[in-house]
Amino acid sequence: MTQETNSSLSPIPEPDGARPIGGHAHLLDLDEPIESMGRMATELGPIYKLRFPGGAELVVVSSQELIEELCDEARFDKMV
Repeated sequence: MTQETNSSLSPIPEPDGARPIGGHAHLLDLDEPIESMGRMATELGPIYKLRFPGGAELVVVSSQELIEELCDEARFDKMV
């Protein structure tokens, strides 16, 4: 994978309220998880990060433009 250094990159936003042990898990509505992630996208933008117990992180991408960019095989190596 090609790695490019760019000092103008911004950190990926994440919601406020991460707990030391549970991260952002408490922010997800277990009855409507996709809807709660959609609400976060409205607030945080088309890309954001969630932290979970055990140090796991999930980067959520919710715009068609970003998804197409991430799926561009000419720009990224894919491991099958």
